Amino acid sequence: MEIFEQVDSRNTFFAELLLPVPIPKLFTYRIPFILNDKVKPGLRSIVQFGDRKVLTGIIINVHETPPKEYEAKYILELLDDEPINN
Repeated sequence: MEIFEQVDSRNTFFAELLLPVPIPKLFTYRIPFILNDKVKPGLRSIVQFGDRKVLTGIIINVHETPPKEYEAKYILELLDDEPINN
């Protein structure tokens, strides 16, 4: 029972990414638990966009609110250890 309590206490985080697509909005992706402590604004990330595209985006914001309009896909990989310069 104690193991379940530990698993249930994990927070689910989401990241809003700026992607190189002709749609003027941010896209929300789920952060894999293993990356919770590493994801922060300014890092480049690889994500799946649509059914077949894989894109590199910049993390703009991190929060705990899932998107209401769609099921968030997971961030696939981080490309940086430190945020890129502005």
